[in-house]
Amino acid sequence: MSVEELTPNKKWRVYVIELRDGTGLGKRKNPAKAHVYVGVTSRPIDARFRTHLAGGTTGSAKVRKYYVGLLPALFEHIEPVSNESQAHELEDRVRAELSEAGYTAHGKSGFFWDRYRKTERA
Repeated sequence: MSVEELTPNKKWRVYVIELRDGTGLGKRKNPAKAHVYVGVTSRPIDARFRTHLAGGTTGSAKVRKYYVGLLPALFEHIEPVSNESQAHELEDRVRAELSEAGYTAHGKSGFFWDRYRKTERA
């Protein structure tokens, strides 16, 4: 039995966090657009944000060091998905779309993101 079958009502959501400029983030892609971190969670988004700030094995060092705050306008309209695999595909897609819109997007790499980056360099 899969995890999804054991937790049929679990919903995964994408979230976007604004990051301030810093040497560990590199140069902005577009000076008018922020650095952003894109992630996914099955927990309440504010709880996931607090986990990033607290550190540990599941918190992002970039978020902890450079966070400004959540950017709900960039993610509240996105419908949740029902499994982790779909969530990571959605995360990669949102990261790519924000990058295309001029944001300097950070987060975990995934299949879609790696493929997008290869085609962007070609």
